[in-house]
Amino acid sequence: MPVYKVTGGTITCREKLTVGARKVLQSAMFASSSVFLGSQQDALAGGIELKDGTIATSDSLKTVSDLTKLPSDFFSSERLETMLNLQKASIIAFLESWSFKQPLPTMDTIEDMDADLFDEISEIVSPLVGKAFQSSNFSKGELADLKAEPTS
Repeated sequence: MPVYKVTGGTITCREKLTVGARKVLQSAMFASSSVFLGSQQDALAGGIELKDGTIATSDSLKTVSDLTKLPSDFFSSERLETMLNLQKASIIAFLESWSFKQPLPTMDTIEDMDADLFDEISEIVSPLVGKAFQSSNFSKGELADLKAEPTS
């Protein structure tokens, strides 16, 4: 199980999703699919300028983390809420354990998490979500090609 250092502690991510984790993630992924598809199509129409001034293309918008770099006016409030739900579900699905005193977050408690820690964990799990979604065995909870690189 990959262990990552985060501010103030460590987290361990799942290498295989449980039924519950898969359900949470699949639900959020299906709800957000229109956001991903719409973002890809818009990027193909000439690119989208990111917050840092670079131009995003369909090849560069691969993860939830990438989509959060888009300008705030790119998404409607409904789309922003959908993306936040995917970020929350991603953390819930892949976070297996952590070294903090608080219990692991749930969909009901994750918004109580420190914002910086939330963003840090989201950055870690975002590539795992992409790999899970691309896995041919995702519906079985298998992440055959998931070889996360823990941070030191």
